[in-house]
Amino acid sequence: MFWPRLINIPQQSAYGDVAFYFNYLPIWSFLFRYVRQGLVITCMMIVAALMAPVTWYLWIYAGSANANFYFAMTFIFNIAQTFLLSDLIYAYLKQQFFIKNGLTIPRINGFEGQLEFT
Repeated sequence: MFWPRLINIPQQSAYGDVAFYFNYLPIWSFLFRYVRQGLVITCMMIVAALMAPVTWYLWIYAGSANANFYFAMTFIFNIAQTFLLSDLIYAYLKQQFFIKNGLTIPRINGFEGQLEFT
């Protein structure tokens, strides 16, 4: 049931769509220690969640804003979702690297190697 839902991804996600996959985040909680942009993602989601009703009110009722303000909040929210997905993928790859090579980055030609995923 999860995979057919991912096939039909809407252009602008609703909060209900996000609640669907947020329920699966505790399954991947072992990756949270490897996440790099957790604070940025959290702040982006909070700002978008708080500002979306404000911009919608200003657009619909007050008439002092236009649809671009509301679109900007959905755009920020979708960027935060993309950052979350890419950060979880990076955390998974980093965890697999540490399992395979240990917690230290191997030395290459006497210099400490740099951890890069390309």
